[in-house]
Amino acid sequence: MKINEVEKILEIPNASIRFYEKEGLLTPKRNENQYREYSDDDVERLKKIIVFRKLGLSVEDIKRVFANNLSLQDALVQNIEKLEAQKREIEGAIKVCELMRQKNESIKTFDQAFYWNVIHTEERKGNRFFEIAGDLAQYEKRVFFDEFGLIDESGKLRYSVWISVLIVLVTCVAGGLLWMFLDAGDKETETTLLHSFIEGFTFPFVSIIICSVFGLPLHYIRKKNERAARILKNIGWCLGMLFVLVLIVIILLEG
Repeated sequence: MKINEVEKILEIPNASIRFYEKEGLLTPKRNENQYREYSDDDVERLKKIIVFRKLGLSVEDIKRVFANNLSLQDALVQNIEKLEAQKREIEGAIKVCELMRQKNESIKTFDQAFYWNVIHTEERKGNRFFEIAGDLAQYEKRVFFDEFGLIDESGKLRYSVWISVLIVLVTCVAGGLLWMFLDAGDKETETTLLHSFIEGFTFPFVSIIICSVFGLPLHYIRKKNERAARILKNIGWCLGMLFVLVLIVIILLEG
């Protein structure tokens, strides 16, 4: 059957089905036209995966269970422990929220010192609440991407970032192929040619990373001092041109 048929039977989006395929949890056969053909066994396997995911098992644990590297019983024990921890967090939060609701709190009457002590008292009793450590990591990530102009108003990465990544990848692959081509006349084994490709790939990759580390602050400086940013930008262009010339010389000498 086709993926849209499986989608209707299981009532899940085909994107989820393809995700499980990419993760190696499902390997449907392909017909002579290279279209995926899902068997009844594939559908039953998908049902197992969905049940496990709805129970909270991670994709990695499901992989290990299917590969017989982890017994289902052990996976369930680990999952129960994780769910119990989440349950304690939820119960603690519900208890304090219910107390606030009973006291008919408003933002004006809210006594933060009282509830601060309530939460700490409950934590000493063993009750848990939601962790806030992730807020700092999320904030620092947001500040970094926003400060250097990597995200748009909606909080998503700009298309220019993806284009830059693609350019870097193409450049590195081209460098690897060129290096391998120059070494092909002197090398014999595929392993050595692969090593040449890695060398050619790594050199521009490391160079671009180094240039990026020094170049990113320009976006910050530009906000503070436009003139200084222009000066540094010109210096960067000069150093970039010098780098390209040195790279060309090295390639010619290697050839």
